Amino acid sequence: MSEAEARNDKWPEEDELPPTASYGGAAIGPGAQIGQFRVEEVLGCGGMGVVYLGRDTKLDRPVAIKSLPPDVMNHPQVQSRCKREADFWHL
Repeated sequence: MSEAEARNDKWPEEDELPPTASYGGAAIGPGAQIGQFRVEEVLGCGGMGVVYLGRDTKLDRPVAIKSLPPDVMNHPQVQSRCKREADFWHL
């Protein structure tokens, strides 16, 4: 049994990841490169999108990459929430 199964989590398969407006309507996944960031693995998936573990290749440090679904991308409350989350986690 995998660690995710042991925690009773449902991790999406790479081909199940939803497309996102954040990245031109394309689904992204492990190995994808977004600017200076490399996507390493899926951390979680929910109504607000997909969160990936990534690596900043210039600063050589881990980062979280959040990808929003197209239907919420331009919603002002969602944008405000994402900004608050980014401000909170920025160290």
